[in-house]
Amino acid sequence: MENRRINKQWHEWHEIDRRGLLQTGALGAGALVAGAALGPAGRALARRSRNARRSSAKKSRPNFLFIISDQLGLDALSAHGCGDVHTPNIDALIKRGVSFAESHSTSPVCSPARSSLFTGRMPVETGVITNNRPIHSSCPNTGQWFRRRRYDTVYCGKWHLPGGYPTEIPGFDVLPVGQGQGDLVDTVVSRTCEAYLKNRSPARPFLLVASLMLSSRLQNRKRL
Repeated sequence: MENRRINKQWHEWHEIDRRGLLQTGALGAGALVAGAALGPAGRALARRSRNARRSSAKKSRPNFLFIISDQLGLDALSAHGCGDVHTPNIDALIKRGVSFAESHSTSPVCSPARSSLFTGRMPVETGVITNNRPIHSSCPNTGQWFRRRRYDTVYCGKWHLPGGYPTEIPGFDVLPVGQGQGDLVDTVVSRTCEAYLKNRSPARPFLLVASLMLSSRLQNRKRL
């Protein structure tokens, strides 16, 4: 039953693509007819039409950066009224974006909660009901969904599904950072992600996950 639901979602997703393709094809055909009928002027019109379609396609594909902090509570942010810590970078993200003051985890345990975060499914569906278990192959993760849409999908930092810092994750290219906890590896994660963003090819949009262990990397840096 669940597989049928996934297939239905996949079909609906590609149905949208097919409609877009048919619309684009109609415009392209019109431009080609104009090019054949009007000579040089028509060919110029066809080129402008193609360039406009390409430009529109690029603008409609945003990049995604997910910053995950493994051990950070809502009441540990100065933007939400905590006077014991200073979190200027997270405060800036809250100010520029949308902050959800109430949210609920599918599990109080690390791996099950992470499996839900990356699949949108409950732990009983992902098969991750305790720590150190992999996501079941019937539940595509975020990287697999985005990769099907021709995104560059990159993961850096803690995974814990099942390994803490694996070198291979389905649906993602992994930026290796070694092993460790908190400050032993978080600095490497942040610098590795920064290097990727500065050196990546702009040919395709990206999904980058920066998964930190402790929130101190976000608190103490002068800027993200």
